[in-house]
Amino acid sequence: MTFPGSRVKEFFFGISRERAALIALSLLGLAARIGYILWTRDAAPHPDLGSFLPSSLAFTHPFDTSPREPLFVWWLWLLGKLGAGSAAGIRLAGSLWFLPSFFLFFALAARFLGAGRAWAAAALYAFLPAQVQSDSLGLRNLQETFALLLLLNALHAPAGPKAWRLPAAALALLALTRVNYVLSGFLLLAAAAWRARGLRPLLALAPALLLLAPHLQNNKARHGDPLYSVSLHASYISNMENLGRPGFPATVYEWQKDPYAQRLTTRQWLFENHTPWELARDSAKGLRSGLWDFYWKVYFSLGLPGRAAVLLLGLYLLGAALAALTPGLRLLPLWLLLLTLPYAFTSHVFWAGRFFTPFAPLALLLAVLGGGRAWDTLRGLRPRPRTAPKL
Repeated sequence: MTFPGSRVKEFFFGISRERAALIALSLLGLAARIGYILWTRDAAPHPDLGSFLPSSLAFTHPFDTSPREPLFVWWLWLLGKLGAGSAAGIRLAGSLWFLPSFFLFFALAARFLGAGRAWAAAALYAFLPAQVQSDSLGLRNLQETFALLLLLNALHAPAGPKAWRLPAAALALLALTRVNYVLSGFLLLAAAAWRARGLRPLLALAPALLLLAPHLQNNKARHGDPLYSVSLHASYISNMENLGRPGFPATVYEWQKDPYAQRLTTRQWLFENHTPWELARDSAKGLRSGLWDFYWKVYFSLGLPGRAAVLLLGLYLLGAALAALTPGLRLLPLWLLLLTLPYAFTSHVFWAGRFFTPFAPLALLLAVLGGGRAWDTLRGLRPRPRTAPKL
């Protein structure tokens, strides 16, 4: 005889209660994102979205997406073919990337925090207002999050002769989504190679470079610069930094007329317009923006009371300190640092939350780590109930 509960369990392919609860939590997180999209459906599309639309690019062949990297353009092209090319359709379809990202995040949390506290991290990831809003913009950051969590899980998996294949696939997805991840990926793979005492992890970089080559060639063909995707933003930021100086826009109004005008190449801006000391000093300022200001001003404060933001920020700092002192957890703050580093110098002039949200889930892991330690300490300080002496 089977009971109704058993039939329900069988309907869900015989999964355990824990897994069913995890699926339910993921669907609630997705519902929060869909609800936010429907609530803000009349809002104007994000200004960045139009520059990725295939209709605004030449797109004579799949890699003809300059200056934008191709993967998100391909995603928008597919949505257009499926009849979901409106701003609302793009946002709704994009929110579906949350589901695989959620399960990858839970797997990563369980590896570092244990299965119990991974639930707290998963709940934060599902419902933190800033994460919900970021995942609902319809931009490429959610695809970045998915590929990055895939990469981090792969890098923390047991080593083997074919262990480089999954990191290679994840890094290729990242590089085709945003060129900056070539540097981030190299730093992550270099850290993995150091831990493995061998160069095999660096093999995972090769497919990303090979697949990125047609995009770089397209940049060169159209603009004479293979790294035009990066140089364009470097021009924007260098013009902002040098506002009012000779040869640069005199006012913000003048700058906004053509903010991407190249008055300096990337090389000139970095190495001729700045001394080594200025590069180091300003990179340190930018790291502060990526590791502190973003979490204080945006990620932990958006949509939350001030006290909750202060609490989460404090737990994040406590977790980072604890992880740095714990051999099995040092990868968490190291990964966060290495992923923020490529944005460090530019962030002393300009930064946006979408730069950092793909790897902000690592900050959630640190916050839960700090919260867990604080909870254990408070439990240890709690007075134990007295028991009557035995006669």
